[in-house]
Amino acid sequence: MGCSNSKGLEENAGATGSTENPGNSRPTSVRAQSRGSAITEKKIEVAMKVRRRHENVFAEAPDLTGGFQTARFPKSPEVKDTIRKALQTNFVFSTLSSPEIEDFIDFMKMEKFMVGATVIKQGDPGDFFYVCEAGNFTYSVDGKTVGTAHPGSSFGELALMYNAPRAATVRADEDSVVWSLNRQTFRTILANSSAQQSDRIIESLKKVEILQDVPYSQLASLAGAVQLITYAPGDKIVKKGERGNIFYMIKSGTVLCTDAGSGSKPQKFSAGDYFGEKASAQKDGKELKVFKEGDFFGEMALLNDEARVCDVVAVSDKVVVYDLDRTAFNRILGSLEDIMKRAVSKRTKQNAKAGFGVGGKSGGSSAGEGTSLRDIPKSQLKDVAFLGTGTFGRVTLVQDKKSGETMALKAMSKAQIVAHRQQENVMNEKNIMVLCNSPFILKLYATYKDSQKLYLLLEFCQGGELFTVLHTAERDGVPEKQALFYGVCVISALQHMDAKSIAYRDLKPENALIDKDGYCKIIDMGFAKVVRNKTFTLCGTPEYLAPEIVLGRGHNRGVDHWAFGILCYEMIAGYSPFADLQNMDQVVICQNIVKGKLTFPKGFDPNCKELIKKLLVRDPVARLGMMKGGVQTICNQPWFKDVNWEDFASKKQIAPWIPDCGDPLDVSNFDPYDQEEYYDPNFKDSGDWDKEF
Repeated sequence: MGCSNSKGLEENAGATGSTENPGNSRPTSVRAQSRGSAITEKKIEVAMKVRRRHENVFAEAPDLTGGFQTARFPKSPEVKDTIRKALQTNFVFSTLSSPEIEDFIDFMKMEKFMVGATVIKQGDPGDFFYVCEAGNFTYSVDGKTVGTAHPGSSFGELALMYNAPRAATVRADEDSVVWSLNRQTFRTILANSSAQQSDRIIESLKKVEILQDVPYSQLASLAGAVQLITYAPGDKIVKKGERGNIFYMIKSGTVLCTDAGSGSKPQKFSAGDYFGEKASAQKDGKELKVFKEGDFFGEMALLNDEARVCDVVAVSDKVVVYDLDRTAFNRILGSLEDIMKRAVSKRTKQNAKAGFGVGGKSGGSSAGEGTSLRDIPKSQLKDVAFLGTGTFGRVTLVQDKKSGETMALKAMSKAQIVAHRQQENVMNEKNIMVLCNSPFILKLYATYKDSQKLYLLLEFCQGGELFTVLHTAERDGVPEKQALFYGVCVISALQHMDAKSIAYRDLKPENALIDKDGYCKIIDMGFAKVVRNKTFTLCGTPEYLAPEIVLGRGHNRGVDHWAFGILCYEMIAGYSPFADLQNMDQVVICQNIVKGKLTFPKGFDPNCKELIKKLLVRDPVARLGMMKGGVQTICNQPWFKDVNWEDFASKKQIAPWIPDCGDPLDVSNFDPYDQEEYYDPNFKDSGDWDKEF
């Protein structure tokens, strides 16, 4: 259960009961305090600003079936140059290759606006990004001018990422010309390009004999570590006699492999072939050997830096190769020698796994069994109190009329689910909760549905959100020891999900509830998904999005490790590291995430700081937890050195704050903010997408 470590906490954050430590007393909810006139309206406003920062965003899933078609629009070289320069300076396009940028230039469509015309209206949903070719535009927020656009400027880039309301109004100051690109085209083309490249690399890796016992998810990680390199005719890719630690796969073009010894015969390799220092040649002038499909190659480059035994030269107009170096290989899979030993061991023990469950994990948490649902008729439940709102509906405290047990009933509007095209995510939520069984993940008891709604009957945690522990009227953030306690709970939940190949994708303080013992549990699996390679749907909370989600190149479970780093930072600092604290501008937030400039306030715990630095690495392959050892490598960091993981799993540790829950119907730890329930009397669902709910 959880990360493996035998030590206990040297100092319990809540053991002293000190009134000087604000983390040891439960913060009164902002709204509850306002009712007692204990805080000002300004403090309410500040607290609610923090809450608004953490609202979810999501975009439609891109079409990966290969059936998506879009037109290309002709442009003059001068117009292309204007658009190209605009894209190259916009962070959304910062990681794209030159061919990808040229593709998007072709897809952009001309639009003309007369003087005074509105291009974008504040508050409207956004779908298009624009580059100005001619004319001028004015940006305004709430009627106040905040900026201008001129030829070569771009605006509306947030619409390429997700369907957030427009932050400003944009009007033409004169007759103007722009070129537009819509979100569906951008995300679908980008996702297909990334997915196809990943698939090609994985298929090549699967041909390597020694890698045939490597799980698909690890091959996918290797594919993410591969670099794309382009060579011109005559470029020497490999030089005889040099020490080498890289092996190659040809994506396109032709190379010539030759041994400089007498009597040697050159050998050409083309797209789909592969070579390494011993894969394609023999020494002493002997004829070069061609390896067939299924052979492994480059074995010496992955084992040691032995000298290359042949020259490899690019001979076609352009040669594009994938290369993988030994350092990246070892970081993800361990040494090739260890892999060989594991392959031999697997073959000799191939029948020994009979009767074992799915998902056992070396160095980490076992996946374990899932959750069995209970037979509790919905008619047996009575409403007690309102708890909060979810993305598609309300959460209500209910009580079993027979047993008296209290639970939470989450109701979701089918009309809203369908309108936002989130049917798959909602079904995933139910299926993921059934799959999980951890003391750090909220339990699912039963599901219901009717013509208008879907319902999840859930475990009730009386302590309220972790958010209200972190953000009070008096302070933001908690002491480091208290943050460590909650961090152990969260990483234990993430490790359980990782063992089942689940990407959670919505970690934030609002999605962790405090139970009656003071432990926190992860809730809301609406964006969770089983991911073994990459997925491309943008979802989550802006300040917690990993760079690969923002940039749309595909993501995997590594986004949860990034989000855990953000959470650790916010728990101690009181704000997230890439926040726009002045204006809460989502474009600025996304720019900050992509730039990745990380600073810490004074007095930040050094061990926690090092952990966060390793988690907030822009390259997901190099991010802590994504290498050999998985999530266990996070648990092994010095910040967790005094944690007794077994005591946490059995809840033997005393929590830094234990909620006062004398009455099982007490909801005082929840902010009583309300929202009108969405109801569409005309909604009729003709599909059967929720058949298995």
